[in-house]
Formats: sequence, structure tokens, C-alpha cells
Amino acid sequence: MEPHKSGVSAGRVVVVIKIIIIIIVIIIIIIIIIRRRRRRRRTTRRRRRRGGEEEKEEEEEEEEEEEEEEEEEAEEEEEEEEEEEEEEKEEEQQQQQQQQKK
Repeated sequence: MEPHKSGVSAGRVVVVIKIIIIIIVIIIIIIIIIRRRRRRRRTTRRRRRRGGEEEKEEEEEEEEEEEEEEEEEAEEEEEEEEEEEEEEKEEEQQQQQQQQKK
């Protein structure tokens, strides 16, 4: 190989260029990895925030459903109590009628 004008052989120039290219590629790869990590962190934070909001909404919905169920149960109990009272009244009336017949 003939030496370069500055006295450096062409082989050395090629090696130096290859090293520089490798360093640039490594830097680019590192930058890409860092960006991906940042994106993942952002998306996970967003998901957590959204998830937290969704959890709050779900909890509120569950509470509302529980309240509705409790109200329905209370209404059913009231209806059952009214029916029992009506049945008791009918039984008392029947007993009174039987006593009057005697």
C-alpha cells in the first residue's frame, strides 16, 4: 500500500474510517434504545393514570350497583312484610269469624 500524502498508509485510513462508522452506529443504537425506554415509561405512566381513572370509575359504578341492589332488597323486604301483615290480618279475620260462628 502506498502511503497517503500525509504519510499515513491507506490501510490505516480505512481502519480509522471503519472505527468512526462503528462508533456512530453504536451512538445511534444507544439513542434509539433511550427513546424507546422513554416512550415505554410515558405509555406506562399514561396507562397507570388511565388505569387509575378507570379503577375509580369502576369503583363508583360498583358502589352505585351495590346501592341499587340494597334499595331493591329493601323494597322487596317491605313488600314481603306487607304481604305477611295482610296474611296475618286475613288469618285473624278467619279466626274471629270461626269464633263468632261457635
